[in-house]
Amino acid sequence: NISGQNYGCFKNETYVSNSTFDNNLRTLLSSLSSNMNDTGFYSAYVGRMPNRTYATALCRTDVQLDSCRTCVRGASVEITKLCVNRKQAILWKDTCTLRYSDEPIFGVRADGYFVMGRAGTFSSPDQFKQNLRVLVNGLRGQAASGGSLIKVLFLFNY
Repeated sequence: NISGQNYGCFKNETYVSNSTFDNNLRTLLSSLSSNMNDTGFYSAYVGRMPNRTYATALCRTDVQLDSCRTCVRGASVEITKLCVNRKQAILWKDTCTLRYSDEPIFGVRADGYFVMGRAGTFSSPDQFKQNLRVLVNGLRGQAASGGSLIKVLFLFNY
């Protein structure tokens, strides 16, 4: 059994409730779900510097648009409760991912933000490592061969 934290709150800098940044963030997050299209991806920003907010939302390619929008809508509410007044955050849900920041994030990797914890022990750590290696190698090829709009996500049950 593996369990993990499905969100990350970054940058110790916070914003003040009801500030310009807060209003920009709420405006942006509330607009994401309705702007999602068939590609399952949307990226936007709201406001002027220094209170500009950026956000991206991404759904799995096998998720219908209505389900995608529902996931993004829920994530938009949940992320601000998990990362109260933080200027940067990311939330991974089963069918979508949502990220926001006070800095440009389109095309910028979110390295090292996902935290996995162990709920128990692996019955076969060597087998897990081997399966993980196969998964990552397969993902590399699939991601490289996908078109400009479509990328592939594999789910791996261990």
